Amino acid sequence: MKSNIYKKIIFYIILIALFSVILFIIGEFGLRLLGFTPDNPDRKDLIKVTPGGKYFMADDYLGYTHIAGKFRIFLPHNYSFITTHDSATLRITHPEEMNNSYASKEKIWIFGCSCTHGWSINDWETYPWRLQEKCREYEIINYGVSGYGTIHSLLLLQRDLKKKIKPRIVILAYASMHDARNTLSASRRKAATAYNFLGTIVQPYAELTKNARLIIHKPCNVTYHRPPFNTKSALIHFIERAFNALQARFSDSHTVTKAIIEEMNRLCIQNHITFIVAGINNDKRTTEMLSYCNNMKILTVDISIDNKSGKYTNEPYDPHPNALANHIYADKIFKFLTTHRLLFQ
Repeated sequence: MKSNIYKKIIFYIILIALFSVILFIIGEFGLRLLGFTPDNPDRKDLIKVTPGGKYFMADDYLGYTHIAGKFRIFLPHNYSFITTHDSATLRITHPEEMNNSYASKEKIWIFGCSCTHGWSINDWETYPWRLQEKCREYEIINYGVSGYGTIHSLLLLQRDLKKKIKPRIVILAYASMHDARNTLSASRRKAATAYNFLGTIVQPYAELTKNARLIIHKPCNVTYHRPPFNTKSALIHFIERAFNALQARFSDSHTVTKAIIEEMNRLCIQNHITFIVAGINNDKRTTEMLSYCNNMKILTVDISIDNKSGKYTNEPYDPHPNALANHIYADKIFKFLTTHRLLFQ
């Protein structure tokens, strides 16, 4: 009798195992037919930086910054662009020989990520540079850094309000993808570790206490543990991505970002600075953030464009906004500034 029970148990175990294998095979081939692939975390062959091979350096306060100097970055398909960072590691917004002529002018600080920094386009094609050409009576400061979130914008604002002459206007270029960076979610940790070959990525992160108080933690090493075989299996990679997306969806990252923006707004009010939030993406969460800011009496402008058309990206070289997109960003910001009479007051 017991022998029959054991045989049945073994049979069902084998049956379940076979069924699982069949489901795995179907899922694997099905996803590959739909265009899904195993993970490919290695970016070393996709990006080359000259001179030096590095693009980031460690910073005790911000985690990391760009490296000062002039670089040519090479991307796939023989595409390259020129990036120049000044002695403060910020990307230039005008020819360096004009530094003295802009030194005494009032400032407009623009904070953001790689879209503001201008990854994949030349210095003179970025929207801060284009805006500088339109705002000759001001100096535009480009605080955009690849991989930065809103938390970095707050930290930079806090630091430089103590060190530098206060600007007339502060513009925060916001996109919903910054939310994950602000709380250092799994998806952000995975993305960051893929670019460690350009310089170690160390990041601060923020959270809210039970009484909704914003806490900013000091920079920590970014680590991410990939599931086994995700570089071999499209199905495992798909499940990993789905899990990370689910975690991000039900996290409080968006709420944390709201608290960060509110703190930036408070600092600007305290220092008599005009604060503007510019929505640089046209997704649902970015739009919701602009609505939230409007309700908080924060000035907002939607500078987003239709990214789905492919007309405004640097594909097939890189998915970031191209020179045309940056031209539109600058036009929209300048129109907003002039329409609201924020210049030359």
